[in-house]
Amino acid sequence: CLAVSDYVTAILMPHVMQEVVRLAPGIRFELVRLDESIDQKLEKGDVDFLIRPSVHALATHPKEPLFEDTHTCVVWHKNSLVGNTISRKRFLEIGQIAVHFGHAPAIFEEWFAARYGEIRKIEVVTQDFEVACRLVVGTDRIATVMTRMARLCAAHLPLRLIHPPFAIPKVTHCLQWHRYQDQDPGHIWFRVILKKAASKLGPV
Repeated sequence: CLAVSDYVTAILMPHVMQEVVRLAPGIRFELVRLDESIDQKLEKGDVDFLIRPSVHALATHPKEPLFEDTHTCVVWHKNSLVGNTISRKRFLEIGQIAVHFGHAPAIFEEWFAARYGEIRKIEVVTQDFEVACRLVVGTDRIATVMTRMARLCAAHLPLRLIHPPFAIPKVTHCLQWHRYQDQDPGHIWFRVILKKAASKLGPV
């Protein structure tokens, strides 16, 4: 049982499934969402692995970095307010689509609020990066999402990708598991699979 976000499901898990089918096709997987009780589920052994940003990882259990990502601004390709670049002033003026996971905002939301305060013009809040990309289509709004997801969505949606007008820190997504499973052969084998799949993503 793996606890993963929709983002990790879209970006990483196809590579994981391909590798597992090749090596051990009989394995069954269950992918569950990262909800507010996910830390307790790991503690109880209800999930085997978590994949999430390292800043949210528990200090009481082992973790290992898998891959990094950056942030990209996404607009509809016919957005009348934004060209191929965007100034900080314009970014703050136009309507925003924000991503919050449950009761917690995404890393960009936390970083932006801590640095600049509640000054963005947030008009829509969603819980998924891909949905945020879809919701800008046909509007003059902007969404700031993980770069890998932005590129994936731009392959099939009428989007334009723009560098943010801020230097946003990179996000490291890590794998975490229960400390009692640290030496379990099956867990070790699958951790290698996950690391190999993550390596196929390449640099962002």
